[in-house]
Amino acid sequence: MPAPPPSPFYSLITTSLGDKPAIVVVNSALRTFSHRPQYPWHLRVTIACKLLGDNEMPTTEELESLRAVEDEITSKLSADDNVIFLARVTALGEQALIFRVSDPEVANAMRRAAGQSPALRVRGIHGGSRGG
Repeated sequence: MPAPPPSPFYSLITTSLGDKPAIVVVNSALRTFSHRPQYPWHLRVTIACKLLGDNEMPTTEELESLRAVEDEITSKLSADDNVIFLARVTALGEQALIFRVSDPEVANAMRRAAGQSPALRVRGIHGGSRGG
């Protein structure tokens, strides 16, 4: 069983991808979290935005929908302290949720379920093994 994650502390970063704006929210509490090696895998869930405004950024209405989807995904993944929210990147007509994962099999179940939704793309779980 991995160590419980620290209380999150979020940092907002305004940047760009190419010539388009990007908004990044990072869980900065993980910088000093000494048990990061217990969460060696990364999971990226990408949500395609439907309502876009200027510069391929989601509209205010779309942001509300994205928050609801993010909350649902995060609550499913965060059961049993298996996953820690790392970052959210909003840019280029999509929002990516990035997590650190302890047991990739639990997150893989989510990945398989998400594969049924055309609005979600789960780019898989990447990282090292616990033994290495």
